[in-house]
Amino acid sequence: MDIIVTSVGAARKNGPEGDFIRQVIAPITERNLSLGTSAQTRFVQRWSEEGETHPAFASCVHLSRLAGDYIYPAMKGADEQGFDAAIVGCFGDPQLDQCEAGLSIPVIGFGKAGMAAAAELGKRIGIVTPAPMLIEPTFRQAADYGYGEMVIDVIATPETAAEQEEAVVNAGPSIKIFHELARKLIAKGADVILPGCGLQSPALRLAPGVEDEWPGGVRHIDGVPVVDLLGVVGLYAERAAMIQHMHGRGCNGVKAVPLSAGFWES
Repeated sequence: MDIIVTSVGAARKNGPEGDFIRQVIAPITERNLSLGTSAQTRFVQRWSEEGETHPAFASCVHLSRLAGDYIYPAMKGADEQGFDAAIVGCFGDPQLDQCEAGLSIPVIGFGKAGMAAAAELGKRIGIVTPAPMLIEPTFRQAADYGYGEMVIDVIATPETAAEQEEAVVNAGPSIKIFHELARKLIAKGADVILPGCGLQSPALRLAPGVEDEWPGGVRHIDGVPVVDLLGVVGLYAERAAMIQHMHGRGCNGVKAVPLSAGFWES
């Protein structure tokens, strides 16, 4: 089974951005997505060369540009290219509606799947978002998906975007800060904690650089479950594709449809 992941980070294939993705981001993202899926399921990450600098991520060294306006263009035709399901690789789920309408395969969004999983694990959701400017959009997103009354609070990490980017190499400082933030949410009544970013997820679940200290990753804090965001997304995408296949729907094998100009895969 092949699943396409259209990543929100914009990156040039050749040069430091592409090297960082191939050497760091793509491998750890795939590891996290694959934790709950079968060994036969393959995740292909697709990137846009074009993107805009977002204030919340401007300090990132490698991934300061976001391709939110290019998610659907990157994903368009994925069903004809033989993919079984698609993933919108950003918690804000940019262009999710367009992707769902334009593709014949299941489309899973980080945010929508993450909130659904949190609602299965608890009744009072606390969310940690990567920047203060994303707090209100996250509240609105939860309301749009029907989870507004379950979200007790959304708080932002004090880390800079560059520090969050570094966490996929050395997660130690981020894990410590996440514990502090989670405990604030737990004190407010949260019984499940949801990381609100695709970079947070592998940093917490795989604990790169501090695997000896956190051999199983951060799965609970003071007995309160922490959603494995990417692990859940991978599982949901695989499950949705399997349901399609059970009913005689889905792809019929890879077809000769070329990748559009301006996009590349890792």
